[in-house]
Amino acid sequence: MRRSLALAVGLLLVLAGCNAFPGGETDTTSEVTTRADGTTVSEATTGEPTETAGGSALPPGLSANSVTDAAALAAAHEQVLANQTYTYDRKVRVVADNGSELGRWGQHTQVGAERLRFNHTQTGTGVSVAGITIEDSRVYTNGSVTFWNASAYRDGYRRVAGRGFAETTFSSEQLLADVLNGSATSVTSVAPPEETGGVESDGGQWYRVRAEGENRTFTYRPRNGSVEVNATNVTATALVAPSGFVRNVTYEYDFERGSVSGHRTMTVRYSAVGETTVEVPAWVDEAEAVHANRTQENGT
Repeated sequence: MRRSLALAVGLLLVLAGCNAFPGGETDTTSEVTTRADGTTVSEATTGEPTETAGGSALPPGLSANSVTDAAALAAAHEQVLANQTYTYDRKVRVVADNGSELGRWGQHTQVGAERLRFNHTQTGTGVSVAGITIEDSRVYTNGSVTFWNASAYRDGYRRVAGRGFAETTFSSEQLLADVLNGSATSVTSVAPPEETGGVESDGGQWYRVRAEGENRTFTYRPRNGSVEVNATNVTATALVAPSGFVRNVTYEYDFERGSVSGHRTMTVRYSAVGETTVEVPAWVDEAEAVHANRTQENGT
């Protein structure tokens, strides 16, 4: 039971934001992030689009050449996703200094309007940047019942009442407000991509945003003890629509964890905004059957 609870909490932290444990780290309970200068992440705020000298609208939080308010840009991205279906993909890779791969995992999620429903799958191998084993898992919620599928659970499944954590996950608002709030930033106008993620572009310019962050220390707290990861050469690169929608963002850094050092790269991508259908995975039928058998065994 304790292991099952740890898996549930760990996955919740993974899905809730960028600096939680990446994928399937079942012993995770919490994490604290500290900037090198001791400052904290600012709260998201709203902002209005600005204009370039030529009169074209810039996304909220951006000037023609820098990020002026990362939180405003993050809030604009969240506004585009409001009450929309969309597809969320997250890929992470951890490589040692000698080039050997330490861990790799991906998350693919169909998200329903208002995040009432989602169908989530995670697969991977190896370990995370904190050295925690990555495990495959699947989660589905229909808005009233949430199903989990992972090896840590009895018979492989767990069923709980409620929408689970759908309401507060698969949003990059905190991620963007954090990683694009860099010590040095740049904004470059680019041609619209062929794949806009499902948002209207109207042929207007998009923007490549780059931020360089300060050195940071991530403190991971698994069930038994804690792990510190020192991050240097921190960078983030995002592709942004005029509305503030961030189609994708890549966040990476060099790291040291005890005697282990290397490079971690994470990419989050949004697509099929307003066009995604949340499918009921086939394994949910088996999860329902397992739950029914347990209920019968318990005489309830």
